[in-house]
Amino acid sequence: MNDHGSTTPEGMLLALAGTAATTGSNNVYLAGEPLVILGPEHARTLALTGWSKTEVKRRLWELIRIRLDRFSAENLARFATIDPARFADQPPGAQVRWCPTPDDLMILVAGGPGKHSSLVPTFGATRSVTVPIEA
Repeated sequence: MNDHGSTTPEGMLLALAGTAATTGSNNVYLAGEPLVILGPEHARTLALTGWSKTEVKRRLWELIRIRLDRFSAENLARFATIDPARFADQPPGAQVRWCPTPDDLMILVAGGPGKHSSLVPTFGATRSVTVPIEA
């Protein structure tokens, strides 16, 4: 994801959300923990707000929505059997989120100069595992 123009956290989150809101992400119907890798310059833009990581995750999660009418009828039928509460018998214009809760979003900072960040959807209903690395 590149956003060289936004100078506010709100603008940058809109760019991130727009990039994440795709119909091809497994997370939309299989949950999991998608990863947001913020480049240092994007992270600095967000840090200017004083928002906590929890707040950034919540705000981003609220923005990442995909309209159901962007999915094919075949995929909607499939998703309705996997997650009926979110996909079955929804009204026109209904939207789904990228992942079930803000806590499911993982955010880290990595990279070098430049206003680029990365979004990494998961295989689906997978959870991250972390282990300490001894020096």
